[in-house]
Amino acid sequence: MPKHSPVDVVILTILLEEYDAVLKKIENPQPPQLETNLYAWEVGKIGAYTVAVGMIGRAGNTNSSQATSDAIDCFDPQYVFLVGIAGGLREVEKGGVVIADIIYGYEYGKIEKIFTPRVNFTYRTDLGLLNMAT
Repeated sequence: MPKHSPVDVVILTILLEEYDAVLKKIENPQPPQLETNLYAWEVGKIGAYTVAVGMIGRAGNTNSSQATSDAIDCFDPQYVFLVGIAGGLREVEKGGVVIADIIYGYEYGKIEKIFTPRVNFTYRTDLGLLNMAT
């Protein structure tokens, strides 16, 4: 049972600058009435969609998965997006949108000099989202 009225989309960020950039796109962001607001949630609109924006604050699979689980429990969204800087992608301009077809787990893949995706941790993107973006 959601702790807040359901939203259409939850957007999670890691860094403050990402959070601030997303909040600039939200119409009338307001903090929700929650017992605790661990992720600095703000709820507003983007067009016809109700959106909750939160900041995880620390990178890593454990932090991200906990924040995602908390967001789903709290807001019962249709979609959850993790947005960020995408610093490793050189062809993307500021404000560009990247949607992956396959998401590879990266932790410990950066230990070597050359990045090696963890093929044992792969996830497919939602087909409808991918097709609409394409």
